[in-house]
Amino acid sequence: MGIPHLITTLENYASHEILQHQVVVIDGPALAYHILHLCRFQGANQPSYGLLSRLVIEWLDRLEDQQVTIRAIYFDGYLPESKQPVRMERVMKVTSRLNLFYSSNSMACPRKHVVPSNDIYLDANRPGRFTDKTSLDPAFLVPAIIDAIRGNPRYREKCFIIPGEADAYCASDIAKHGGTILTSDSDLLAHDLGNGKVIFFRDIHENASSMLACTVYAPREIYTKIGLSKSVEACRLGYERLRNPNATLPMLLKACSKPIADALDYDHFRQQYVHHESAPVPHLVDGSLLSLGALDPRVSELLLQIGQAPKAKNAREKAKIFLPSLFDNPTKGTSWDASAHVRTLAYTAAYRYLQCRCSMSVEEYRRVQNINQKGREISLLSSDEANIAASELLQLLRRQLDRYWG
Repeated sequence: MGIPHLITTLENYASHEILQHQVVVIDGPALAYHILHLCRFQGANQPSYGLLSRLVIEWLDRLEDQQVTIRAIYFDGYLPESKQPVRMERVMKVTSRLNLFYSSNSMACPRKHVVPSNDIYLDANRPGRFTDKTSLDPAFLVPAIIDAIRGNPRYREKCFIIPGEADAYCASDIAKHGGTILTSDSDLLAHDLGNGKVIFFRDIHENASSMLACTVYAPREIYTKIGLSKSVEACRLGYERLRNPNATLPMLLKACSKPIADALDYDHFRQQYVHHESAPVPHLVDGSLLSLGALDPRVSELLLQIGQAPKAKNAREKAKIFLPSLFDNPTKGTSWDASAHVRTLAYTAAYRYLQCRCSMSVEEYRRVQNINQKGREISLLSSDEANIAASELLQLLRRQLDRYWG
């Protein structure tokens, strides 16, 4: 989620290198937003999914052109319950931006948000800061990037939806096997990466020789340079930075050398770096293991929640799903309402195929106004109701096929 000012605290101790002949693992969600930022910096405030898909492959190709070996690209397939408040805050911000966008453009959507922008090409120069605070992120940004990577024969085998958070899996991979993480998340500097390194997307640029250059952070080397004791955990400096945002580096090092002032608070902080929480992958009714590889991250998370539900028939459980914020009028109902019956059938099918025996419902979160807001509860269908709903849906699909392709 990021530790403010940690990068600027350590950047004087990083090295400037050519991004070449390295083995990297990539933080997938961070990659998606980096590609979006590249589009916007070139004037495509609301890039099409086609443009995003093309540019991410061009960007990965650019890495391989410099003999960079991409070992893995990880995408979140599950967010721990402990991160729920952070997620709610993020969705609240998206809802607030939607309200601002609509109030600023109540008559019509600005031309820059609807004009095709497929004439844009990959620009590897260091991007500047995108200042338009009213622009809304594409609702299916990350799934579109995932689909583009899955659809490319060079990269599909390197794309992984994992039952946890991408940054934690990147850290574990690098700690075990070595290499470099490409990310935008300063949290990675607080993980114990062994001899691993971190490169931030914002620092990757094309130099005067048309080579990709970057700033490389080697946490273990940096902590030795600044005099951080080897007995101090890697995350301790990040913790002190978070507690003292205005402190100088010598002040932070002095704090790290002292006993921890609030042991409970520190232990709560460090858990996310020393204990990488993930969900167990459940089995389907046929005994096979659920495959996350072809799933949308939100669907993956929902299925993993259902798979963890109690097996007792008298237990009650609620799974949560956060639906993407669509570009619609925030003063009216969301466009998700029209397909609620289809999702209800899908939730019911997932419940059946994952052998869940407890009483289950799904809470849908769409627009979130406050952190304590409850989702809209969707009750699952009975066997008879599910059969009828499935039959009606199949009939509708057949009619549409006959109408347009018959």
